[in-house]
Amino acid sequence: MFYIILGLLFIVFGFLSPKKPLIFISLALILLLAYYTFMLLIDPHLIFQGIVWKLVAIAFLVYGLVNSFEERKLKKGSQFLNKK
Repeated sequence: MFYIILGLLFIVFGFLSPKKPLIFISLALILLLAYYTFMLLIDPHLIFQGIVWKLVAIAFLVYGLVNSFEERKLKKGSQFLNKK
């Protein structure tokens, strides 16, 4: 049941991230890091199982966060992008 809720949260964050990318990508990254920390506290050996996929997931979220910061900076600096 825990993993179903965790998966649903990531799906919701994914659907909502185009509207407010900084908030929802940050929440997904925090949730993922909290889950990995929880796993580390339970059994330190679990964190090393599938380490490549864990690093890939974290890297994609960090990459999305960096791109969101750049997008925000571009929007602030451009009058053309701010017109609605």
